[in-house]
Amino acid sequence: MSITSSSSGPKKGVVRIQKQDDQMTRRIEITETMSTGKFYKKVIHAFHLHNPKEYGVYRGRNKTILIKPSGGKTLGTYKIKNGDMLFMFPVDEDLEGEWEDGEEGDDQTTVTSPLSPLSPGSNSGQNSSLQQQQAIVVEEEDLGPEAPDLTRLTMQDRAYLPFNDFLEDLAESNPSQQYPLETIRFCANVGCSQHETYPNNKCKKCNPSEICIEKQPYRHVDNIMFENQFVVERFVRTWRKTGFQRVGYMYGSYREHETIPNGVRAVVSAIYEPPQVCGASSIELLDDAKDNQVQLLANQLGLVRVGWIFTDLMQERENVIKCTRGKGEGSLLSVEECIMAADLQNRYPAACDKHKDGVFGSKFITVCVTGDTSNQIHFEAMQTSDQCAALVRDELITPMPGSPELAWIQESSDAAPLPDLYFVATGQDGIERKYNARPLPVDYLLVSVPAEFPLTQEFTFKVHDRKPFPIENRDDMCEVQDLETLNKYLCQFTNEEFLSAVSDFHLLIYFASMEQVPLWSNMNTLVDCVKNQDQDLADQWVQTSQWQQLLDLLNGLSLESNEVQPATSAIGPPPSDIQLPAPAPIIVLNEESLPLLQDDISPPKPANQSQYDTQSPATINSAQPTINNDSQKLRAT
Repeated sequence: MSITSSSSGPKKGVVRIQKQDDQMTRRIEITETMSTGKFYKKVIHAFHLHNPKEYGVYRGRNKTILIKPSGGKTLGTYKIKNGDMLFMFPVDEDLEGEWEDGEEGDDQTTVTSPLSPLSPGSNSGQNSSLQQQQAIVVEEEDLGPEAPDLTRLTMQDRAYLPFNDFLEDLAESNPSQQYPLETIRFCANVGCSQHETYPNNKCKKCNPSEICIEKQPYRHVDNIMFENQFVVERFVRTWRKTGFQRVGYMYGSYREHETIPNGVRAVVSAIYEPPQVCGASSIELLDDAKDNQVQLLANQLGLVRVGWIFTDLMQERENVIKCTRGKGEGSLLSVEECIMAADLQNRYPAACDKHKDGVFGSKFITVCVTGDTSNQIHFEAMQTSDQCAALVRDELITPMPGSPELAWIQESSDAAPLPDLYFVATGQDGIERKYNARPLPVDYLLVSVPAEFPLTQEFTFKVHDRKPFPIENRDDMCEVQDLETLNKYLCQFTNEEFLSAVSDFHLLIYFASMEQVPLWSNMNTLVDCVKNQDQDLADQWVQTSQWQQLLDLLNGLSLESNEVQPATSAIGPPPSDIQLPAPAPIIVLNEESLPLLQDDISPPKPANQSQYDTQSPATINSAQPTINNDSQKLRAT
C-alpha cells in the first residue's frame, strides 16, 4: 500500500540484464540521461567481464536492437526505461564503441546480483568469521541453485535482547568507555578527528571498506499493548464504513515490562487521526496545523506519541479479510512503508546515557492492521532497525521498482563515498554466504514487536453507552466536529456527569482548537480534572467564564433548532448471533487475531476496572439505554 507525505524524494530507475549463455541476471541502476558508455561500464563490473568487448546488450531476446557503447548517446535514445529487461549475448567480433573511463573507485560502486556473493578479495580482514565462511563458498558460476530467493526471505521468529540488556553487555565488553555507543554511519565521517581533513586522509573508522547489514539482535520496545479494544475499534471502523485505509498516531506511555526483565512495554491510550486523503489502496498525509497543539495537550495528560498505526485491509468476501502480509503474499512492511517508519523514528529519538549525544535509537513503533492467515483482522507491530534509520537519515535507500520487498541502496560517489555493503543469508544448500546488499530484502531492516490486549482492560478515557464525540479530521466521511455535534453530544449527559463527558481525547482536542470560544488558555485545569479524575476541580471549572460562554452559545443553537433532543447511542446491543470474545490471560495479536469488529457491539464491562477509571463502563444490554428527559442536562437551560 502506498503511504506518502506532501514531499517525496527523487526517483531512480533500475533495469535487469540477463546474460544468455549462463542465465545470470543483474540489476543495474540507471537514469535516462546516462550515457551508454557509462552504462556498459556498470555492466562490465556487474558481470565481472574480463574482455568487455566480447558481449553486447540488446533490447530484445531476439537481438533486434543492439545498444552500442557511446559517450554521446544516452539510454533515453534507446527508449530504455525503469523496469525494462535487457539481454546480453556474446558477439562474433569485438564490440567497438566508446567506453567512458570510470573514476577512481568505480570498482566499489558496481551493482552486482543478489544471487552472487562478494568476491573474497573484497574482504578487508576485519571479520575473521566471515573470512571462514568465504573459504567454503564455491565459484560464482556454480551459485545459481544454492542461492536464496530474496523474495521469499521473510522475518523469522527469533528472540531479541531488551535494549537495556544489550547496553549491559556492551558496557561489560567496554568497561573503560563512558559512551560505548556510537552514531551509525554509512557515509564517510568527514569530521573524523584522528587525521587530516577528509578526503586528504582517511581511516577505517571514518570510512570502513565494508559494512554488514544485519538483523538487529535487540529491540528498544519489547511489547505494545492497547488499553482496550475500543481504542482501535473506532479507528478500524473507518475502513468498514468507507472501504478506505486510514493512518493515526498512537498516544500512550512506556512502562517497565512485568514479565521481561529490563523490558519496555508501550501502552496505547488513544489514537489521533491527522489530516489525510484516503483511498482503497493509498493514503496521503497532509500538513497538520494542529500537530504541535495536540502533542502539547497529550503531554499535559501524561501521554506521549508512542507510534503510528495504519490499515491495509482488503475484504475477499463478507467477514473474510485477505491475508497480504507476512505469511501471506508479502513482507510485513513494504520498503516505502519501511522508509516512512524509519523517518518517524528519527524524529522521535530515545534518551540514552551511553551515547555522548544523550540519544540513541527510538521507541517509536509501527502498527499495521491487516488480515492474517485465518482471514481475520490482525495487528502487526514492528520497528525498523537502527541501521535502517541511519540509511533513511542519510537518504541512501529507495524502493526497488516492481519489488516492494526489496530495497535499493545508493551507490558510492565522490559526494557521498560509501563502503561495500553486504548481508549474510543461508543458501538453499544450507551454507551461509555474503551477498551484495544491492538490492536488500526489507526484512533485514525490521524488528518484530508483539502486540497485545490485556485481560483487565484499562480506560484512561471513558467509554460510554452514549454516542461518542466524532473523531477529528473526518469531515470527508460526514463526521464533523462543530458546535452542533458538540451540543448533541453534551445533551446526553447530566451536570453530574460532566467529568465523565469530557474524559474524551477527541473532545479535548476540539476544545483546545476551538475558535468560537478560546478555551486553550484555560485548558490546564480541565486537563488536570481528566487526568486525575478530580470531581471537585471539575465542579470549579464549569463555573469559569469560558465554559459559561460556550454554554450560552450552545443554548442559542438549541433555541434555533427547537430544543435538540438527546441523541440515542450509536453503540447498540450486540446481535443475537454474535458472541463477544471471552477475556484471556493475554491476547497476543501476532498469534491470535482480534475478532472481526462489529459496528453495533456495545462495550463489555472488564473484569477489574482500571485505576484510571473511577466509574465502571456501561454493561451490555438487550435494550437501548434510556435517558431521563426530566433530569437537568449538561448544557444550560
